[in-house]
Amino acid sequence: MKKILFFLLLSVFGFGQNPEKLCNLNFDEAKAIANDIGLMTNSRVMDIADREQFNKTLFEIVPNAFSDSDYAKYKNGEVKCEGCFKVHFSYLMKGENKDLEIKGVKTYKFDEYTAKFLNVLPFWQKYFRPDVNQENYNTSDNKEFRINHQLYAMLYDKRNGIWNLKMFRCQ
Repeated sequence: MKKILFFLLLSVFGFGQNPEKLCNLNFDEAKAIANDIGLMTNSRVMDIADREQFNKTLFEIVPNAFSDSDYAKYKNGEVKCEGCFKVHFSYLMKGENKDLEIKGVKTYKFDEYTAKFLNVLPFWQKYFRPDVNQENYNTSDNKEFRINHQLYAMLYDKRNGIWNLKMFRCQ
């Protein structure tokens, strides 16, 4: 009976801790994760920008209530967007060999995003720490995700209620 209870507790604790789902992605999978973040935050992906010099792709997320014309004004600096944020994916060209002129395949990894705490928490819960909630998030243990003592991801307060969720490595 104790073994069954232990297994159930382990299964519940392990459910949702799946940072590997954020690694070795193709573009469509990275976009699906950005869309998932949009759904979790009552927002949507509005724009995608590739920053080749940094090997990053940025998905700009805007609140659902933000219209296309509001977004155009925001991009021109005419209005502010309180709920807008960017989701960063880094990438590498897997299998690339410049000497042999082999191009490789662009492979993405979730990198980070910075937003209001309530927009970051659902993602932290889904992929890293399902045990963390609005009552217990503010301890150092609950702001880190480790496997075998190695830090894989971290949630931290940057300034005035704006939080950053950063993933450092894949297994």
